[in-house]
Amino acid sequence: MNDPAARLAVVRDAVPVDLDGAVLAESWSNDTWITGRSVLRVCWRGDRGRLLREQALLASLPASVPHAVVLDAGRAGDLTWMALERIPGERLDLVWPQLPGSLRRDAVISLGATLSALHDWKPPPGVREMIVRASAAVRATRDAVGGSAIVPLPVACLSPLLDWIDQLPGMDAGLARRVRGRLEGLRTVISDRELTGGAVIHGDAHLANVLWYDGRLAALLDFEWARIGP
Repeated sequence: MNDPAARLAVVRDAVPVDLDGAVLAESWSNDTWITGRSVLRVCWRGDRGRLLREQALLASLPASVPHAVVLDAGRAGDLTWMALERIPGERLDLVWPQLPGSLRRDAVISLGATLSALHDWKPPPGVREMIVRASAAVRATRDAVGGSAIVPLPVACLSPLLDWIDQLPGMDAGLARRVRGRLEGLRTVISDRELTGGAVIHGDAHLANVLWYDGRLAALLDFEWARIGP
């Protein structure tokens, strides 16, 4: 099913928001439909359960991590969906060229503070276990790792990707070796303990996932790739 409109038709009856006039927005992982009051995301490839994990995570996040409010989420056939309240603002990557240097600095400082608050947050045991299970379920193969997360975590997931890099034509022959050496040097930080003692990592924090409104960071978006990491 390669048509976003067809996928919308599958989930539409299950979604408890008015989708009349919904407009398909740019998105790289899901279909994203925007109305005047809500946003609907439809997951149709990869790990379908990631939106349901995100629902649980967003419901328990503290106010120190500005985030969207989930209205509902669920499954419809082999699709999952999540409806959120629409927050005023624009993607920070789109407004960045027009921002003066002082506001760019404020934006980066605000994003850093938001990520710091996320890393300090202790999620409820049930939410943490959902995220840990998502990482543990990934098979140690190149395709499985590549389709499971933007940033491969736990760090052991990097091994099959590094093996693959070694075989790519034209690749610097020493690149994978240097990465392995760096990981070895960080062994005391990134070890098996990262799943038991690590923090919640956003996993896809960049300017397109920041909502900017009236000179401030209004929300950090798209926690679907969140993992436990160092």
